[in-house]
Amino acid sequence: MQATQQLPAHYQEQSSLDASRDKQTMVILNLAGVLLLVPFGWLFLYLFATIRPDVSAYSLEISGLGSLFLLGGVLFAAVGVILLHEMAHGLFIWWYTGSRFHFGVGVGYAYAAAPDWYLPRRQHMVIALAPLLLISLFGLILVTFLPTAVFPYLFVALVLNAAGSVGDLAMVGWLLLKPAHTLVRDTGPAIFIYY
Repeated sequence: MQATQQLPAHYQEQSSLDASRDKQTMVILNLAGVLLLVPFGWLFLYLFATIRPDVSAYSLEISGLGSLFLLGGVLFAAVGVILLHEMAHGLFIWWYTGSRFHFGVGVGYAYAAAPDWYLPRRQHMVIALAPLLLISLFGLILVTFLPTAVFPYLFVALVLNAAGSVGDLAMVGWLLLKPAHTLVRDTGPAIFIYY
């Protein structure tokens, strides 16, 4: 099954999730993302130390102007990873549809979507998982040769990306419960399931 702009005649909308209306789900997902900072932080610390044993001995001294520089770098890493995350979604949307994605920001979330397309379940799951897998893998490759001075920023970016993928992971879990022939229409704030 391929992405299509025409919903097959026998398909019906079965369920939906609208982030702009379902505030309780968004609060739960955002809280889950905050809670996931700890295990993902531990995981990436372990991976950094495994890939580069000198990281475990690395200490960062923060004081005065250095703390402002660190805070600015962390904020830059956070904004940068949000953009990279959505661009990874967009890359795979383009791969499957051949058209540009729509980017937007809502309260507590950002999105890349293809509102004019119905995507097969498998393709939508690849789109959902792409940022978590690609950014994590690329970041860990960077650990092998980047200087330790940039590790705090890379660490923050990787942990935020992984914890921020909570909605994507929840979506994949939800789609795994749907039939294989399911089509997904993602408008950004809302996702509609058809079969």
